Amino acid sequence: MVILSSPWVYELSQPKIRCLWNRGRSVWRKCQAPDSRDRWPEFRPKQPFYSPGATVTWRCSVGFRPSVPNSTCTGSGTWSPESVQCDGFCTIRRNWFQLMFTGYIPTELALGKKVQVSCRQEQFEGRSGWLQCVDRAGRPEWNMSQVNCIEKCRRPQWDPRLQFAPDQQFYRRHEAVRLSCPDGTWPSPPVILCVAQYPKDLGIWTMPDIWSEWRRIEKNGTCVDLPQISPPEISPTSIRLSLACKPIESCQGTSTIWAKCQADVHHKANPCWERGGTLEWVSQVLEGTFTCSYLQPFSFYNVTIFASTGAGIPSSSAVLYRRRVRTKETVPAQPQIEPRDPSTGSLRWKQLPSCHGDILGYQLNITAWRENDDRFLEEQVVQVNPSVTEYRPPHWRPGTNYTVTVQGLTAAGLGKASQWAFETDLSGSTKPQQAMQARSTMQSCSPRTRQISPASSRAL
Repeated sequence: MVILSSPWVYELSQPKIRCLWNRGRSVWRKCQAPDSRDRWPEFRPKQPFYSPGATVTWRCSVGFRPSVPNSTCTGSGTWSPESVQCDGFCTIRRNWFQLMFTGYIPTELALGKKVQVSCRQEQFEGRSGWLQCVDRAGRPEWNMSQVNCIEKCRRPQWDPRLQFAPDQQFYRRHEAVRLSCPDGTWPSPPVILCVAQYPKDLGIWTMPDIWSEWRRIEKNGTCVDLPQISPPEISPTSIRLSLACKPIESCQGTSTIWAKCQADVHHKANPCWERGGTLEWVSQVLEGTFTCSYLQPFSFYNVTIFASTGAGIPSSSAVLYRRRVRTKETVPAQPQIEPRDPSTGSLRWKQLPSCHGDILGYQLNITAWRENDDRFLEEQVVQVNPSVTEYRPPHWRPGTNYTVTVQGLTAAGLGKASQWAFETDLSGSTKPQQAMQARSTMQSCSPRTRQISPASSRAL
Protein backbone atom coordinates (compact mmCIF):
# COMPACT_ATOMS: atom_id res chain seq x y z
CA MET A 1 0.00 0.00 0.00
CA VAL A 2 1.33 3.40 -0.96
CA ILE A 3 -0.01 6.67 0.42
CA LEU A 4 0.13 9.54 -2.03
CA SER A 5 0.48 13.21 -1.27
CA SER A 6 0.48 16.44 -3.28
CA PRO A 7 1.17 20.15 -2.81
CA TRP A 8 -1.49 22.00 -0.89
CA VAL A 9 -2.86 23.60 -4.07
CA TYR A 10 -3.82 20.18 -5.44
CA GLU A 11 -6.20 17.54 -4.27
CA LEU A 12 -5.62 13.85 -4.91
CA SER A 13 -8.41 11.95 -6.57
CA GLN A 14 -7.02 8.70 -5.06
CA PRO A 15 -4.87 9.05 -1.88
CA LYS A 16 -3.89 5.37 -1.78
CA ILE A 17 -2.83 2.87 -4.43
CA ARG A 18 -1.96 -0.81 -4.13
CA CYS A 19 0.67 -2.72 -6.06
CA LEU A 20 -0.62 -6.02 -7.43
CA TRP A 21 0.89 -9.01 -9.14
CA ASN A 22 -0.64 -9.62 -12.54
CA ARG A 23 0.62 -12.39 -14.80
CA GLY A 24 4.20 -12.28 -13.74
CA ARG A 25 4.52 -8.51 -13.33
CA SER A 26 3.66 -5.96 -10.74
CA VAL A 27 1.13 -3.26 -11.66
CA TRP A 28 -0.69 -0.42 -9.99
CA ARG A 29 -4.40 -0.95 -9.98
CA LYS A 30 -5.23 2.29 -11.86
CA CYS A 31 -6.14 3.20 -15.50
CA GLN A 32 -4.69 6.22 -17.19
CA ALA A 33 -6.87 8.47 -19.31
CA PRO A 34 -7.53 7.03 -22.79
CA ASP A 35 -5.24 8.25 -25.55
CA SER A 36 -7.15 10.66 -27.87
CA ARG A 37 -5.92 10.55 -31.44
CA ASP A 38 -7.20 12.09 -34.70
CA ARG A 39 -10.82 11.13 -35.26
CA TRP A 40 -10.88 9.32 -31.95
CA PRO A 41 -13.91 10.06 -29.93
CA GLU A 42 -14.05 12.23 -26.91
CA PHE A 43 -14.78 10.61 -23.56
CA ARG A 44 -16.55 11.59 -20.39
CA PRO A 45 -15.72 12.02 -17.61
CA LYS A 46 -12.15 13.24 -18.09
CA GLN A 47 -9.65 12.34 -15.28
CA PRO A 48 -5.90 11.59 -15.02
CA PHE A 49 -6.57 8.15 -13.50
CA TYR A 50 -9.52 5.85 -13.23
CA SER A 51 -10.22 3.21 -10.62
CA PRO A 52 -10.91 -0.34 -11.66
CA GLY A 53 -14.53 -0.66 -12.73
CA ALA A 54 -14.76 3.00 -13.78
CA THR A 55 -16.52 3.63 -17.09
CA VAL A 56 -16.06 6.32 -19.74
CA THR A 57 -18.59 7.19 -22.45
CA TRP A 58 -17.37 7.84 -25.97
CA ARG A 59 -18.62 10.55 -28.31
CA CYS A 60 -17.83 11.34 -31.95
CA SER A 61 -18.31 14.39 -34.14
CA VAL A 62 -21.31 14.75 -36.46
CA GLY A 63 -21.38 12.01 -39.07
CA PHE A 64 -19.39 9.56 -36.95
CA ARG A 65 -20.20 7.17 -34.14
CA PRO A 66 -17.87 5.29 -31.70
CA SER A 67 -17.23 1.63 -32.38
CA VAL A 68 -18.39 0.95 -28.79
CA PRO A 69 -20.41 3.27 -26.59
CA ASN A 70 -18.41 2.70 -23.35
CA SER A 71 -15.05 1.43 -22.05
CA THR A 72 -14.35 0.04 -18.55
CA CYS A 73 -11.16 0.22 -16.47
CA THR A 74 -10.05 -3.31 -15.57
CA GLY A 75 -8.26 -4.46 -12.46
CA SER A 76 -5.08 -4.78 -14.46
CA GLY A 77 -5.07 -1.05 -15.24
CA THR A 78 -6.19 -1.35 -18.88
CA TRP A 79 -9.34 -0.34 -20.72
CA SER A 80 -11.83 -2.84 -22.09
CA PRO A 81 -12.26 -2.63 -24.95
CA GLU A 82 -8.92 -1.04 -25.50
CA SER A 83 -9.32 -0.09 -29.20
CA VAL A 84 -12.06 2.46 -29.94
CA GLN A 85 -12.55 4.33 -33.21
CA CYS A 86 -15.06 6.67 -34.84
CA ASP A 87 -16.84 5.11 -37.79
CA GLY A 88 -18.28 7.46 -40.41
CA PHE A 89 -21.74 7.00 -41.92
CA CYS A 90 -24.23 8.82 -44.14
CA THR A 91 -27.83 9.19 -43.09
CA ILE A 92 -30.47 8.69 -45.72
CA ARG A 93 -33.15 11.36 -45.57
CA ARG A 94 -35.99 8.94 -45.80
CA ASN A 95 -38.70 11.23 -47.18
CA TRP A 96 -36.52 12.91 -49.80
CA PHE A 97 -34.84 9.73 -51.00
CA GLN A 98 -38.07 7.78 -51.17
CA LEU A 99 -39.56 10.46 -53.41
CA MET A 100 -36.52 10.50 -55.67
CA PHE A 101 -35.43 6.87 -55.89
CA THR A 102 -36.99 3.46 -56.31
CA GLY A 103 -35.82 0.15 -54.86
CA TYR A 104 -34.51 -0.79 -51.39
CA ILE A 105 -32.71 2.03 -49.62
CA PRO A 106 -31.16 1.40 -46.14
CA THR A 107 -31.56 3.89 -43.33
CA GLU A 108 -27.80 4.49 -43.08
CA LEU A 109 -24.80 3.72 -45.20
CA ALA A 110 -21.29 3.25 -43.79
CA LEU A 111 -18.37 5.30 -45.05
CA GLY A 112 -17.09 3.83 -48.31
CA LYS A 113 -20.22 1.78 -48.97
CA LYS A 114 -22.53 2.38 -51.94
CA VAL A 115 -26.02 1.46 -53.06
CA GLN A 116 -27.56 1.36 -56.55
CA VAL A 117 -30.67 3.49 -57.10
CA SER A 118 -33.00 4.50 -59.95
CA CYS A 119 -34.85 7.78 -60.43
CA ARG A 120 -38.57 7.67 -59.75
CA GLN A 121 -39.89 8.24 -63.27
CA GLU A 122 -43.24 9.70 -62.23
CA GLN A 123 -41.61 12.81 -60.78
CA PHE A 124 -37.97 12.74 -61.85
CA GLU A 125 -36.01 12.14 -65.00
CA GLY A 126 -32.49 10.77 -65.16
CA ARG A 127 -30.44 7.60 -65.23
CA SER A 128 -29.75 4.81 -62.74
CA GLY A 129 -26.49 4.89 -60.79
CA TRP A 130 -24.67 4.51 -57.49
CA LEU A 131 -25.00 6.49 -54.27
CA GLN A 132 -21.81 6.30 -52.20
CA CYS A 133 -20.91 7.57 -48.74
CA VAL A 134 -17.50 9.26 -49.01
CA ASP A 135 -15.16 11.23 -46.72
CA ARG A 136 -14.80 14.86 -47.73
CA ALA A 137 -12.51 16.97 -45.57
CA GLY A 138 -13.19 14.81 -42.53
CA ARG A 139 -16.95 14.73 -43.02
CA PRO A 140 -19.04 11.90 -44.46
CA GLU A 141 -21.09 13.12 -47.42
CA TRP A 142 -23.12 11.62 -50.25
CA ASN A 143 -21.43 11.32 -53.61
CA MET A 144 -24.23 11.64 -56.18
CA SER A 145 -22.02 12.19 -59.22
CA GLN A 146 -22.97 8.80 -60.63
CA VAL A 147 -26.71 9.46 -60.55
CA ASN A 148 -28.61 12.57 -61.62
CA CYS A 149 -32.31 12.78 -60.85
CA ILE A 150 -33.82 16.04 -62.11
CA GLU A 151 -37.23 16.93 -60.77
CA LYS A 152 -39.92 17.48 -63.37
CA CYS A 153 -42.29 20.44 -63.37
CA ARG A 154 -45.44 19.89 -61.39
CA ARG A 155 -48.74 20.67 -63.11
CA PRO A 156 -49.58 24.32 -62.33
CA GLN A 157 -52.47 24.99 -59.98
CA TRP A 158 -54.11 27.68 -62.11
CA ASP A 159 -57.62 28.33 -63.36
CA PRO A 160 -59.52 25.02 -62.95
CA ARG A 161 -61.09 25.53 -66.39
CA LEU A 162 -57.70 25.15 -68.09
CA GLN A 163 -57.17 21.85 -69.89
CA PHE A 164 -53.62 20.54 -70.35
CA ALA A 165 -52.35 18.49 -73.28
CA PRO A 166 -50.83 16.10 -72.44
CA ASP A 167 -52.79 15.72 -69.22
CA GLN A 168 -50.22 14.75 -66.53
CA GLN A 169 -49.19 15.62 -62.98
CA PHE A 170 -45.51 16.10 -63.89
CA TYR A 171 -43.82 17.22 -67.12
CA ARG A 172 -40.29 16.71 -68.44
CA ARG A 173 -37.89 19.56 -69.11
CA HIS A 174 -38.35 21.26 -72.51
CA GLU A 175 -41.73 19.59 -72.98
CA ALA A 176 -44.22 22.02 -74.52
CA VAL A 177 -47.68 21.83 -72.97
CA ARG A 178 -50.66 23.25 -74.83
CA LEU A 179 -53.53 24.77 -72.92
CA SER A 180 -57.15 25.00 -73.97
CA CYS A 181 -60.41 26.28 -72.52
CA PRO A 182 -64.12 25.50 -72.89
CA ASP A 183 -66.07 27.11 -75.72
CA GLY A 184 -66.35 30.86 -75.49
CA THR A 185 -63.00 31.41 -73.79
CA TRP A 186 -59.36 31.05 -74.79
CA PRO A 187 -56.23 30.18 -72.78
CA SER A 188 -53.72 32.77 -71.71
CA PRO A 189 -51.00 31.71 -72.33
CA PRO A 190 -51.79 29.04 -74.95
CA VAL A 191 -48.41 27.24 -74.64
CA ILE A 192 -46.08 26.76 -71.67
CA LEU A 193 -42.68 25.08 -71.35
CA CYS A 194 -40.92 23.47 -68.39
CA VAL A 195 -37.26 24.57 -68.16
CA ALA A 196 -34.44 24.30 -65.62
CA GLN A 197 -33.59 27.34 -63.52
CA TYR A 198 -29.90 27.58 -62.72
CA PRO A 199 -27.94 27.28 -60.50
CA LYS A 200 -30.40 25.31 -58.36
CA ASP A 201 -31.62 23.31 -61.34
CA LEU A 202 -35.25 23.76 -60.32
CA GLY A 203 -38.03 23.24 -62.84
CA ILE A 204 -40.03 26.39 -63.65
CA TRP A 205 -42.79 27.20 -66.14
CA THR A 206 -42.09 29.63 -68.96
CA MET A 207 -43.91 31.09 -71.97
CA PRO A 208 -42.62 32.67 -75.20
CA ASP A 209 -42.37 36.43 -75.46
CA ILE A 210 -42.70 38.59 -78.59
CA TRP A 211 -39.10 37.76 -79.56
CA SER A 212 -39.82 34.02 -79.35
CA GLU A 213 -37.65 33.76 -76.24
CA TRP A 214 -38.94 31.81 -73.26
CA ARG A 215 -39.43 33.85 -70.08
CA ARG A 216 -40.68 32.91 -66.65
CA ILE A 217 -44.44 33.15 -66.12
CA GLU A 218 -45.08 35.84 -63.53
CA LYS A 219 -48.82 35.40 -63.06
CA ASN A 220 -51.20 32.48 -63.20
CA GLY A 221 -52.64 31.32 -66.48
CA THR A 222 -56.36 31.63 -66.97
CA CYS A 223 -59.24 31.33 -69.42
CA VAL A 224 -60.26 34.74 -70.72
CA ASP A 225 -63.32 35.78 -72.67
CA LEU A 226 -63.15 35.95 -76.44
CA PRO A 227 -63.28 39.46 -77.92
CA GLN A 228 -66.29 40.47 -79.98
CA ILE A 229 -65.10 40.82 -83.57
CA SER A 230 -67.14 43.05 -85.87
CA PRO A 231 -67.62 42.16 -89.56
CA PRO A 232 -64.61 43.35 -91.57
CA GLU A 233 -64.71 46.63 -93.45
CA ILE A 234 -63.44 45.78 -96.94
CA SER A 235 -62.14 48.05 -99.68
CA PRO A 236 -60.25 47.15 -102.89
CA THR A 237 -56.86 47.51 -101.13
CA SER A 238 -57.52 47.10 -97.40
CA ILE A 239 -59.31 45.02 -94.77
CA ARG A 240 -60.13 46.60 -91.41
CA LEU A 241 -61.18 44.68 -88.29
CA SER A 242 -62.52 45.91 -84.97
CA LEU A 243 -62.40 44.02 -81.67
CA ALA A 244 -64.24 44.82 -78.47
CA CYS A 245 -64.18 43.36 -74.95
CA LYS A 246 -66.93 44.15 -72.45
CA PRO A 247 -65.65 44.72 -69.87
CA ILE A 248 -62.18 45.42 -71.25
CA GLU A 249 -60.55 43.45 -68.40
CA SER A 250 -62.21 40.26 -69.63
CA CYS A 251 -59.81 40.01 -72.59
CA GLN A 252 -56.65 40.81 -70.70
CA GLY A 253 -54.27 37.98 -69.91
CA THR A 254 -50.67 36.97 -70.41
CA SER A 255 -51.09 36.86 -74.22
CA THR A 256 -51.18 39.52 -76.91
CA ILE A 257 -53.80 39.69 -79.67
CA TRP A 258 -52.36 39.67 -83.19
CA ALA A 259 -53.94 39.68 -86.63
CA LYS A 260 -52.72 38.43 -89.99
CA CYS A 261 -53.86 38.79 -93.60
CA GLN A 262 -52.31 36.24 -95.95
CA ALA A 263 -52.83 35.99 -99.71
CA ASP A 264 -54.88 32.91 -100.56
CA VAL A 265 -52.97 32.14 -103.78
CA HIS A 266 -49.23 32.44 -104.19
CA HIS A 267 -48.35 35.48 -106.27
CA LYS A 268 -46.24 33.46 -108.72
CA ALA A 269 -49.26 31.32 -109.62
CA ASN A 270 -51.58 34.30 -109.90
CA PRO A 271 -51.27 36.12 -113.26
CA CYS A 272 -53.14 39.11 -111.83
CA TRP A 273 -50.69 39.69 -109.00
CA GLU A 274 -49.10 43.10 -109.19
CA ARG A 275 -45.55 43.71 -108.10
CA GLY A 276 -45.53 45.36 -104.69
CA GLY A 277 -48.77 43.77 -103.55
CA THR A 278 -48.90 42.52 -99.97
CA LEU A 279 -48.55 38.74 -99.62
CA GLU A 280 -48.76 38.70 -95.83
CA TRP A 281 -49.47 41.36 -93.26
CA VAL A 282 -48.99 40.67 -89.54
CA SER A 283 -49.43 43.23 -86.79
CA GLN A 284 -50.43 43.55 -83.17
CA VAL A 285 -53.99 44.65 -82.54
CA LEU A 286 -53.77 48.01 -80.78
CA GLU A 287 -56.75 49.88 -79.34
CA GLY A 288 -59.10 47.27 -80.75
CA THR A 289 -58.46 47.89 -84.47
CA PHE A 290 -56.36 46.28 -87.17
CA THR A 291 -55.97 47.20 -90.84
CA CYS A 292 -54.30 45.20 -93.62
CA SER A 293 -53.16 47.68 -96.26
CA TYR A 294 -51.71 47.63 -99.78
CA LEU A 295 -53.71 44.57 -100.76
CA GLN A 296 -54.50 43.31 -104.23
CA PRO A 297 -58.00 44.26 -105.47
CA PHE A 298 -60.53 41.49 -106.03
CA SER A 299 -58.26 38.91 -104.32
CA PHE A 300 -58.84 36.38 -101.57
CA TYR A 301 -57.05 36.75 -98.22
CA ASN A 302 -57.14 34.50 -95.18
CA VAL A 303 -57.72 36.76 -92.19
CA THR A 304 -56.71 35.32 -88.82
CA ILE A 305 -56.86 36.79 -85.34
CA PHE A 306 -54.95 34.92 -82.68
CA ALA A 307 -53.67 35.21 -79.15
CA SER A 308 -49.95 34.66 -78.97
CA THR A 309 -47.10 35.01 -76.49
CA GLY A 310 -44.53 34.88 -79.28
CA ALA A 311 -43.84 36.13 -82.75
CA GLY A 312 -44.17 32.76 -84.50
CA ILE A 313 -47.11 31.12 -86.21
CA PRO A 314 -49.82 30.53 -83.58
CA SER A 315 -51.11 27.14 -82.59
CA SER A 316 -54.66 26.19 -83.49
CA SER A 317 -55.71 26.52 -79.85
CA ALA A 318 -54.78 30.24 -79.95
CA VAL A 319 -56.82 31.14 -83.05
CA LEU A 320 -59.73 33.42 -82.15
CA TYR A 321 -61.06 34.22 -85.63
CA ARG A 322 -60.46 32.92 -89.13
CA ARG A 323 -62.22 33.98 -92.31
CA ARG A 324 -61.57 33.96 -96.04
CA VAL A 325 -62.20 37.48 -97.34
CA ARG A 326 -62.18 38.90 -100.85
CA THR A 327 -61.22 42.51 -101.40
CA LYS A 328 -63.66 44.64 -103.35
CA GLU A 329 -63.57 45.27 -107.08
CA THR A 330 -62.04 48.30 -108.69
CA VAL A 331 -62.18 49.66 -112.22
CA PRO A 332 -60.46 47.41 -114.79
CA ALA A 333 -57.15 48.00 -116.49
CA GLN A 334 -56.75 49.68 -119.87
CA PRO A 335 -57.59 47.39 -122.80
CA GLN A 336 -54.84 46.55 -125.25
CA ILE A 337 -56.00 47.49 -128.77
CA GLU A 338 -54.90 46.57 -132.29
CA PRO A 339 -54.66 48.88 -135.32
CA ARG A 340 -57.89 49.37 -137.22
CA ASP A 341 -58.29 46.92 -140.09
CA PRO A 342 -58.52 49.15 -143.22
CA SER A 343 -60.06 46.40 -145.33
CA THR A 344 -62.98 45.63 -143.01
CA GLY A 345 -63.02 48.69 -140.78
CA SER A 346 -63.01 46.45 -137.67
CA LEU A 347 -61.75 47.64 -134.29
CA ARG A 348 -60.24 44.86 -132.16
CA TRP A 349 -58.94 44.67 -128.58
CA LYS A 350 -57.70 41.93 -126.28
CA GLN A 351 -59.98 40.52 -123.63
CA LEU A 352 -59.32 41.87 -120.14
CA PRO A 353 -58.58 39.44 -117.29
CA SER A 354 -60.76 39.57 -114.17
CA CYS A 355 -57.93 40.92 -112.04
CA HIS A 356 -59.74 43.95 -110.64
CA GLY A 357 -63.24 42.49 -110.81
CA ASP A 358 -65.55 40.49 -113.02
CA ILE A 359 -65.64 42.05 -116.51
CA LEU A 360 -69.28 42.95 -117.19
CA GLY A 361 -68.65 44.20 -120.71
CA TYR A 362 -66.95 46.89 -122.80
CA GLN A 363 -68.09 50.37 -123.69
CA LEU A 364 -67.14 52.18 -126.92
CA ASN A 365 -67.54 55.95 -127.25
CA ILE A 366 -67.62 56.95 -130.93
CA THR A 367 -67.27 60.61 -131.95
CA ALA A 368 -67.45 61.72 -135.61
CA TRP A 369 -66.78 65.23 -136.98
CA ARG A 370 -65.61 66.99 -140.14
CA GLU A 371 -62.97 69.65 -140.32
CA ASN A 372 -64.73 71.46 -143.16
CA ASP A 373 -68.16 71.35 -141.53
CA ASP A 374 -68.43 72.75 -137.99
CA ARG A 375 -72.10 71.86 -137.84
CA PHE A 376 -71.46 68.13 -138.23
CA LEU A 377 -70.93 66.21 -134.97
CA GLU A 378 -72.12 62.72 -134.09
CA GLU A 379 -71.64 60.90 -130.78
CA GLN A 380 -72.55 57.33 -130.03
CA VAL A 381 -72.07 54.98 -127.05
CA VAL A 382 -71.98 51.26 -127.72
CA GLN A 383 -71.88 48.58 -124.99
CA VAL A 384 -70.90 45.01 -125.82
CA ASN A 385 -70.83 41.76 -123.86
CA PRO A 386 -67.62 40.69 -122.03
CA SER A 387 -66.97 37.97 -124.62
CA VAL A 388 -66.91 40.51 -127.51
CA THR A 389 -63.46 41.73 -128.56
CA GLU A 390 -64.28 43.27 -131.97
CA TYR A 391 -66.51 46.10 -133.14
CA ARG A 392 -67.51 46.41 -136.80
CA PRO A 393 -70.12 49.12 -137.52
CA PRO A 394 -72.47 48.85 -140.50
CA HIS A 395 -70.42 51.56 -142.22
CA TRP A 396 -68.02 54.42 -141.58
CA ARG A 397 -69.07 57.76 -143.04
CA PRO A 398 -66.77 58.88 -145.86
CA GLY A 399 -64.63 61.99 -145.39
CA THR A 400 -65.09 61.94 -141.62
CA ASN A 401 -62.76 62.15 -138.62
CA TYR A 402 -63.38 59.52 -135.94
CA THR A 403 -62.27 59.17 -132.32
CA VAL A 404 -63.23 55.82 -130.78
CA THR A 405 -62.42 54.78 -127.21
CA VAL A 406 -62.92 51.38 -125.58
CA GLN A 407 -63.15 50.78 -121.81
CA GLY A 408 -63.66 47.72 -119.65
CA LEU A 409 -66.53 47.69 -117.19
CA THR A 410 -66.75 46.11 -113.72
CA ALA A 411 -69.14 46.64 -110.84
CA ALA A 412 -66.83 49.45 -109.71
CA GLY A 413 -67.27 51.31 -112.99
CA LEU A 414 -65.43 52.03 -116.22
CA GLY A 415 -61.68 51.67 -116.42
CA LYS A 416 -59.02 53.49 -118.37
CA ALA A 417 -59.75 53.98 -122.07
CA SER A 418 -57.73 53.06 -125.13
CA GLN A 419 -58.34 55.20 -128.22
CA TRP A 420 -58.37 54.95 -132.00
CA ALA A 421 -58.16 58.14 -134.07
CA PHE A 422 -58.53 57.95 -137.84
CA GLU A 423 -60.04 59.73 -140.87
CA THR A 424 -61.95 58.10 -143.69
CA ASP A 425 -61.50 59.27 -147.26
CA LEU A 426 -64.32 60.31 -149.48
CA SER A 427 -64.79 56.71 -150.57
CA GLY A 428 -65.25 55.61 -146.93
CA SER A 429 -61.88 53.90 -146.40
CA THR A 430 -59.22 55.01 -143.93
CA LYS A 431 -56.56 57.32 -145.23
CA PRO A 432 -53.22 55.52 -145.38
CA GLN A 433 -51.36 58.32 -143.63
CA GLN A 434 -53.65 58.14 -140.57
CA ALA A 435 -51.91 55.75 -138.13
CA MET A 436 -53.60 54.35 -135.11
CA GLN A 437 -53.01 56.37 -131.99
CA ALA A 438 -53.50 54.90 -128.52
CA ARG A 439 -53.56 56.97 -125.41
CA SER A 440 -55.11 56.69 -121.94
CA THR A 441 -58.11 58.82 -121.11
CA MET A 442 -61.42 58.59 -119.27
CA GLN A 443 -64.55 59.10 -121.40
CA SER A 444 -68.04 59.96 -120.23
CA CYS A 445 -71.11 58.19 -121.52
CA SER A 446 -73.39 59.73 -124.14
CA PRO A 447 -77.16 59.51 -123.85
CA ARG A 448 -77.25 57.56 -127.07
CA THR A 449 -76.33 53.98 -126.22
CA ARG A 450 -76.54 50.89 -128.34
CA GLN A 451 -76.08 47.31 -127.10
CA ILE A 452 -74.16 44.84 -129.24
CA SER A 453 -74.22 41.10 -128.61
CA PRO A 454 -71.60 38.55 -129.71
CA ALA A 455 -73.78 37.74 -132.70
CA SER A 456 -73.38 41.25 -134.14
CA SER A 457 -69.62 41.55 -133.40
CA ARG A 458 -66.94 39.09 -134.28
CA ALA A 459 -64.60 37.95 -131.48
CA LEU A 460 -60.93 37.35 -132.00
